[in-house]
Amino acid sequence: MRLVQFAIALYLATITAVALPAQSAKLTPPAAGKIQVAVAISDGAVMIDFAGPWEVFSDVMLHTKAQAHEELHPFHLYTVAESAKAIRTSGGMQVVPDYTFENAPKPNIVIVPAQNNDSPKMMAWIRQMSKQSDVLMSVCTGAFLLAQSGVLDGKSATTHHEAYATMEHAYPKISVQRRMRYVQSDPVIFTAGGLSSGIDLALHVVELYYGREVADETVQHLEYEGAGWSGGGAASVDFTTPAKAGLHATLDNLSNSTFENPSTEFSRKGEVVEFSFGGDPAYKGTLTEDGNTIDGTLYMSDGSTAILQWTRSKARADMGTVVARNLPVTGDWSGKLDVNGKRANFVLHIQE
Repeated sequence: MRLVQFAIALYLATITAVALPAQSAKLTPPAAGKIQVAVAISDGAVMIDFAGPWEVFSDVMLHTKAQAHEELHPFHLYTVAESAKAIRTSGGMQVVPDYTFENAPKPNIVIVPAQNNDSPKMMAWIRQMSKQSDVLMSVCTGAFLLAQSGVLDGKSATTHHEAYATMEHAYPKISVQRRMRYVQSDPVIFTAGGLSSGIDLALHVVELYYGREVADETVQHLEYEGAGWSGGGAASVDFTTPAKAGLHATLDNLSNSTFENPSTEFSRKGEVVEFSFGGDPAYKGTLTEDGNTIDGTLYMSDGSTAILQWTRSKARADMGTVVARNLPVTGDWSGKLDVNGKRANFVLHIQE
């Protein structure tokens, strides 16, 4: 009992020491000119992460008399990258950056979507923007770039729901907020949840600049039915709960910062179990005779491998002479992975 009481006291002490999300304050548009919005891109930039907010900001319109039509749109958007070389977004679209980090106009708002570039130049630029812009916002696992740059240390943040545990493990100084469409980390930095959450955060930023009426008009123009932007950022759906229909598998705590694509493709032939995450990485394992363990190998796109063992969360009773190929694998499986000294724990949900 004393041990339990100590554990509870320790837990309460921990949660009271965690940084709470900052409160949003109104933002002031520049006295002259448009609000400059820079979107940082590189190969693998996830389209909806930046295209969603881009459309939100570009569709905002102010109803002010005696102004030209173009002047009624208060946001000016552009892309910025480490070089002027064209990049390939998720899905393969080619985008030529408008500017590089060296020659880009000074932005009021910076959008960092999920992407592959974590170079020293990108890190330095993010740190600089955290001090110079009105808003520095990440979308989805773009939060990992902010985390790697150090600007989220000691602050609250959110990311894609499949990356919560990865962020907590990799960046223990960050208080990861679950089931949030967006979180304000400090007066400048905001982090959005996965993918479409960036739309909600962009609408929230519009409201901070121009008020609820302008934001509502933008929502109506977009025919956007989501309501996550208008509250305190809390999500109305728990996306960590796996959907189960037909033959498939889903994986918790697997992030875009670890592997390229968290979507799971699952197949089984007898005792042999295989699945992949958009093809990278791929896993092949064998169900043991007792049906409680899958021993196998994780194959990375760079040719490296790692041993990954899955253990059934609820062990099956001894089935006697039943062979492994006839045993069902439906249920939850716990996995432990150790790659280059970095450890991660996953939960695999299989439905046959």
